[in-house]
Amino acid sequence: LTVPAGTSAKDVKFKCSSESIDLRLLNCANDDADDNNSNSDTKLLLDGSRKVRGTICVDGTFWSIEGNPDKEREITITIEKLLVPVSRTGGTETFDTMTDFDWGGLYPNDEEEVSHRKYDEAKELDVREYAAKMGVDIDNIDMSKVNKTMFG
Repeated sequence: LTVPAGTSAKDVKFKCSSESIDLRLLNCANDDADDNNSNSDTKLLLDGSRKVRGTICVDGTFWSIEGNPDKEREITITIEKLLVPVSRTGGTETFDTMTDFDWGGLYPNDEEEVSHRKYDEAKELDVREYAAKMGVDIDNIDMSKVNKTMFG
């Protein structure tokens, strides 16, 4: 989200729950103020009364403000999804078929509101190459030396 020049962290009010995010800009000019808020110097950026598409892990969700203070700045919100497995066996978590790993957006039916969506590309992990970088030949591991207590 883009905010005016001169905006600092103390001008941002952020509140996160498992179902919503509320983000407000404090001490903004009256012409930008949120008419629905009792404080006329507050601009609503994200409405906390709107439910998001999934469940948020509150402890893993945070915001940052970046850019030159003399120019427009950008607030970035990093949201961690709360994914609850249906079972855990031997270090493996199993999710039901209804678990939505990709929300496809923040709010239901928000296609007209979003200017762009940025997704990290999934990376293919080559286990042999990864192990080789650590100096491990996974084809020649002496299993008698492996501590198996963490595998149940």
